[in-house]
Amino acid sequence: MPENPFEFVNIAGARARQLLRGAVPRVEASGKAARTAAREVSEGHVQKVEPPAGEAGDDGTPAVPGSQ
Repeated sequence: MPENPFEFVNIAGARARQLLRGAVPRVEASGKAARTAAREVSEGHVQKVEPPAGEAGDDGTPAVPGSQ
């Protein structure tokens, strides 16, 4: 889990957007993408990955492994 709460929110937000687009949850889904994403990040199933320069997500968010 990230030490910085701001970083946690950014990672969980990026993962929630992936879940809304159809990514497979890594924990039992709770029905809400944001809640599922927060659990994935807090349990260490999803971590921040820095994309190569100029290759951020289509909405400007950092890439998160396991996206589809």
